Amino acid sequence: MKKFFSILFVALMLAACSKNVSMVRYHITIVPANDPHGPLLIEAAQRVINRRVGAMNAKVLQAQTKVSAEQTTFAETLSDPTLNAKLTQQLQGPFSFRLMRKIDKGETPDLTTPAGDGFVETGVTEKDVEWIAAGSDPGTSTGNVDIAFTSGGQQKLKTLFLQTKGKLLGLFLRGHLVSMVTSTGDAKTSIAITGIPSAILAGIFADDVNVGVHVQFIPAG
Repeated sequence: MKKFFSILFVALMLAACSKNVSMVRYHITIVPANDPHGPLLIEAAQRVINRRVGAMNAKVLQAQTKVSAEQTTFAETLSDPTLNAKLTQQLQGPFSFRLMRKIDKGETPDLTTPAGDGFVETGVTEKDVEWIAAGSDPGTSTGNVDIAFTSGGQQKLKTLFLQTKGKLLGLFLRGHLVSMVTSTGDAKTSIAITGIPSAILAGIFADDVNVGVHVQFIPAG
């Protein structure tokens, strides 16, 4: 069902190590607390931090993770001591996942892309996402992702596909269009996106959504 995928991530260029270092600490809260993907989410959260710091032309010089029955704490030593606040702001920034329908003639859009395409809400949001698994196609060297939904999200998705046969649906992250599919009218309860330019980009996409949906970063001083 894929056929178009636009990744909104840039190549991460890491700067040379600075003599100045800075440590920032976060308590990691996983929602829900009993999520079976907890260990995977902790690893994904560290990768997200590394990429965000790298995108700011700095490095994570040292990362320590302390896991206890009560909480998980990250301690990050950064190469640039001025980035603490910016990193925290990014990690605590709002996350949104929306599956939206392209407007019919005469409809008022809830969101308009830079290309001028209008979309309306369908009710499928980040609250309905259960887990995203990333993979690759050895034959084409491209990546793919499978988006699994909660039980409530599956019902929403099934109803949406049944009601939108032949219509374009857009997948938006943080308000940006990353993929479009044409509804086949089948009662699907998950979404598979293939043909992503690389398995690495598929993994970045999966980490970003999984962490955005399930992980909260709380500054620990």
